Amino acid sequence: MSLNLKTIGFVLATAITFTACKTTKPVRPTEKYDSITMEKQTSVIQIPVRIDKKELETSINQQLGETLYEDNDMSDDDLMIRAKKQENITIDIGSEELTYQVPLDLWVKKGTFLGSVEAEGQLILDFKTSYQIAEDWTLNTVTEVAGYEWTKRPVLKLGIVDLPVKFIANQVLNKTRNLIAQTIDQQVKKQLDLKTQVNDAWQKLHQPILLSEEYKTWIVFNPESIGMSPLRTDKDTIESTIIFKSNPEVSLGNKPAAPAYQSLPNFAFKEEKGKGFTLFLNTDVSLAEAEAISKKHLIGERFSYGKQYVEIEDVELYGSGKDLVINLLLSGSYNGNVYAQGEPKYNKRTNEIELDDLDFDFSSKRFLMRTMSWLFKSNLKNRIHHELNFQLGQNVEMARLMIQEQLKSMELTRGVTLKGNLDKINISRVKIVPEALKVEVALNGNLMVDVKGIGQN
Repeated sequence: MSLNLKTIGFVLATAITFTACKTTKPVRPTEKYDSITMEKQTSVIQIPVRIDKKELETSINQQLGETLYEDNDMSDDDLMIRAKKQENITIDIGSEELTYQVPLDLWVKKGTFLGSVEAEGQLILDFKTSYQIAEDWTLNTVTEVAGYEWTKRPVLKLGIVDLPVKFIANQVLNKTRNLIAQTIDQQVKKQLDLKTQVNDAWQKLHQPILLSEEYKTWIVFNPESIGMSPLRTDKDTIESTIIFKSNPEVSLGNKPAAPAYQSLPNFAFKEEKGKGFTLFLNTDVSLAEAEAISKKHLIGERFSYGKQYVEIEDVELYGSGKDLVINLLLSGSYNGNVYAQGEPKYNKRTNEIELDDLDFDFSSKRFLMRTMSWLFKSNLKNRIHHELNFQLGQNVEMARLMIQEQLKSMELTRGVTLKGNLDKINISRVKIVPEALKVEVALNGNLMVDVKGIGQN
């Protein structure tokens, strides 16, 4: 059988057309993900703790009351003594002890062979309370007398009778020392109840904390260790710094499971290093969420040049190695898929995640150059680049705003409030994993803990 020239020509033309269509159709980039894991960086958080010294003093003065000692019986020693606080007790706090003076007004009545006579004087009692923090964070205190001083010796109006001022001072001291010591020890432990406060905060930091109800965003601190710097005074406050290490995680969606509870570590003094905190977070930007937002903004968009045009019918996002692939389904002068891809990277200048070197993949670009070169003259690529950068950057900014809002006031336990400022947010690494962009974020800021009304009903 022989073929004429027309038949041969038709077969060749059909084959060439079929081959051209077959080779120029864009090939879908392979969906694959790097197996490199994100390294965990331990976050060191330094939280200054500020306790109002006036509150401690007020509690002690209220507990002691005005009259500290009163002896109305003259039958044993011919003396009646009444000791009242001259003014409020003030406290100074060092790294291992508290010192304070108790100024007293004294009224003395002395029985004599000529009758009873009265005298008034002023006495200052000096006390000191040493304290130690046990391994279980219990504050142990021991209060003792440091001495006394007459600022006004009582003198009887009847000059021929001597008043035993030393005996009076010792009597007042012996009768008030236990009351004052017990009150001081009780109120210091109550106001500086480290064990309860730290344990409550430690437990809470093991629980997921809701950052945003609207976006269902949670943070779990995963604390590892905790310590405290020595107590110090600064004007009207008692201050220290709680230092703990953690591996915090941020997640979206339903409330995550709490991590396995680690018992409160033993107390240890820690040295402060600088100020504030650096918090490292591994957080996810959902590809499904980014894809949904991209569809909302891109589907239906029309791009044209001259009489040629295409319209975006659908958008798909997935990973291919280090790159994010944007699969566009187009209709119009061309009906089918084209693929663009770029590597998500952090731009320090704009503080955003951007798609670096976003371009059409090789097969799509070759196809477009051969059949739709006009499309390169439209703004399709620029629009995709802007839209994806904006959405990825918006997710990071949203996280920053949510954390900043939460740090305005976070109650760790009754009377203990954490307040903070988020100065800046930096992204150290971005990696594509199935269903998400995993972003390693470093947060820098300052925190302060206010302790008010601890132990009050």
